[in-house]
Amino acid sequence: MLKIIFLCLGLFNFFTINAHPIVICITNPRSLSTAFLRMMESYGFSVFNEPSIGLFNEQWRDVVDFKSYQEIYNCITQESLTKPVFVKEMSFSFELFLKSKPELLQNQEIYFVFLVRNPHHSIISFYRKYVLEDLKVDKDNLINQETTFSLLCGFVSTYRLFDMMLKSSIRKPLLIQAEDLYANPELALRIFCDYVSIPFKKEALSWKPLENFTGSEWHKPSNYVTYHHWHSDALESSSITKPRTYLTDQDGNPTFKEIILNEHKTILQSIYSEHKKAYDNIISIGHGSLCLGHVAIK
Repeated sequence: MLKIIFLCLGLFNFFTINAHPIVICITNPRSLSTAFLRMMESYGFSVFNEPSIGLFNEQWRDVVDFKSYQEIYNCITQESLTKPVFVKEMSFSFELFLKSKPELLQNQEIYFVFLVRNPHHSIISFYRKYVLEDLKVDKDNLINQETTFSLLCGFVSTYRLFDMMLKSSIRKPLLIQAEDLYANPELALRIFCDYVSIPFKKEALSWKPLENFTGSEWHKPSNYVTYHHWHSDALESSSITKPRTYLTDQDGNPTFKEIILNEHKTILQSIYSEHKKAYDNIISIGHGSLCLGHVAIK
């Protein structure tokens, strides 16, 4: 039985008259987060795609990227004066953002959503995009990049943030498993809307593919190649659908048969083992902490 875990205190709090909600979605690569962003865009949110990523790694920074965490904060809060705001952030970069702006945790108008996917599928998907398809990455040198690749897989930093927010944030976070999101997008959206205290809009479940996309629509102009490398499926999508999954044995354990190079397979198995523990911890504390309710998806 799949579950979406609704973790929320202060469900019925209201916003100040001049401000709309700010939702910060914390996730890791290849977890349907951009598809979720498209749904928020369809709902009517002003969306920000990974605004802090260029501050995490200067090599990923575009000329037009934000220059400071304060600039990001100012832009997001200013935007919320006119419409609701949805911010998608990778957990490893948002950790640094939060260290710079810890007051985010005590802001009544900010809602935190964690979106996680089974690490078996997200790690292999990330490997395919980051190692096999990215022209800037040395495909034969993963051994020397193992620490960096593991960091970017993101489950360890996601767990640290989730655990900390359960204990310290004025609003407890909403945890959504990607498998629940694609199995029943309507129920996921209903729970999200309840959490943020906004009306459910069924029309948000579908949208048109983005043509002539520049990135400015998501407050992050970038080159065409970069966006379409990472987000082509979401850009061309019209709804949330099930992503590709990868092979398991008869006991449900990953086989990693999709990985051709044996040394890469060994590295990914080790990384998976580490991140699976973090993922299991997220689900464990998510099931047991300050739950107002569990909603089962049949």
